[in-house]
Amino acid sequence: MFLELELDQEHADECCEVFLNNVRKGLVRAVITGFHIDGILIIMENYGKSPDDLRTFSSSLPGYKELEIYLLSLIDRISAIRWMDELNLDLDDAIAYYVMKKFNIDKIVS
Repeated sequence: MFLELELDQEHADECCEVFLNNVRKGLVRAVITGFHIDGILIIMENYGKSPDDLRTFSSSLPGYKELEIYLLSLIDRISAIRWMDELNLDLDDAIAYYVMKKFNIDKIVS
């Protein structure tokens, strides 16, 4: 969602902005990992976004009232890796799946 909006992609206005505004206002609870934030920053950089753009994005995150930023421990990473083989996932998806199970989340927005 964040990446779609930051890169002004096809669905940025119609779905992402509405969803993220609801998280910002505290109407919807969401969780993102530090790993996934780093991934967003790397992709933004690869798409030519400036350090100021990266800083603006990063600085905006605390403004989302119902966004929890979960920082993975080494144990979390090791636990997530087991889902790679078991469910045939890449690391990114395995971490998302692990965190969903950890927080009893049953919906993912991507």
